[in-house]
Amino acid sequence: MPALLHYEIVTDPTSLQVSTDGVPSVGTVYVIASNSHQASVNWQYIEIEIPTGKDPEHLTENPAAINASISQTGGRVWRVAPSVVRESDSRFRAKDPYDDWVALRGGEALILKLENIPVSRAEGLVRLSIHERSYGGDAVVAERSGHYTTTLGVTKQTSKAPRNFRAETSLLDTDAAAPLVLQWDGPNNLDYWVLDAVGNEVHHAPASRQGPVTQDSYSPFLDAPKRGTTYTLVAAAADAGRPQAGYFLTTTVHALVPEFGSGTRTPWIEGVTEKGRVRFTEDGVEVQKVQGGNHVPGRVVADSTDVQSVKTVLVRGRGEADGWIDFPQTGVEVFHGPGRDPGTVDADTVKS
Repeated sequence: MPALLHYEIVTDPTSLQVSTDGVPSVGTVYVIASNSHQASVNWQYIEIEIPTGKDPEHLTENPAAINASISQTGGRVWRVAPSVVRESDSRFRAKDPYDDWVALRGGEALILKLENIPVSRAEGLVRLSIHERSYGGDAVVAERSGHYTTTLGVTKQTSKAPRNFRAETSLLDTDAAAPLVLQWDGPNNLDYWVLDAVGNEVHHAPASRQGPVTQDSYSPFLDAPKRGTTYTLVAAAADAGRPQAGYFLTTTVHALVPEFGSGTRTPWIEGVTEKGRVRFTEDGVEVQKVQGGNHVPGRVVADSTDVQSVKTVLVRGRGEADGWIDFPQTGVEVFHGPGRDPGTVDADTVKS
């Protein structure tokens, strides 16, 4: 005789993904128990038994990590809420805390949830056994000492799409000849292309045409970009050609000191440690320093300067006793020292 309750299984994700090297997979299994009778079904326990191990028919190698719970789908509230206890590593039993019978009225349902399941590595069909001790229903089935058993299945699959497209290092010191290493994981039966920011192909990894489909890791070495660049990973079935739609993943890398081949536009440039600025104005540039929290005119230090003309109030030597030249409206005055002491002009010739 079949169980008095009707069972269905839903998983998250819909198809559980197997774990791979460095990429653990965690899933959730929902077991929905419905009373399709008009009369109530009284149950003492509902137990889920999961196969554990590392083979295709096993769900997990670490059942201790699973979190189990029970909830209603709506309707009336339980007088005393059942809970889920771990009977063993592979058995999770929902029951009344006092081992009493729990009534599930006609049309009502409950959900047993197994969360945080570390999915084992081998793909395949996993069969879960559901043990139910119950009585009642439309046929008024009598209480019995044993339980009913229902077997349902879930699948574990390897990923059919690429994932984890990334750079080994996203900030590259191109001055030190640091290489660009792009990495991703995916099935070996797909063709992969890596495209640069303007769509040029910079790498192609053809699909494997021998042996079973496996999850592989890819890590090609590419020429490092001179500035921030977004790369696109494109995947398609073998020999299908680069698709216009399908699997597209992107990742972005940056150069520690970016280089631009056609200039850059910005209102100002600021230092990293010292907050001096070069500000671009309508007729040139301004050099600024920070003073009192504000940016005010600053100082330019250079070994030599080659300009067409200079507009300035005065020119002076570096030392306090050095000479300096003032430019009043009447012409030029030469001084020396910290005061306005007249200075000396030395020249080979003077024309007037």
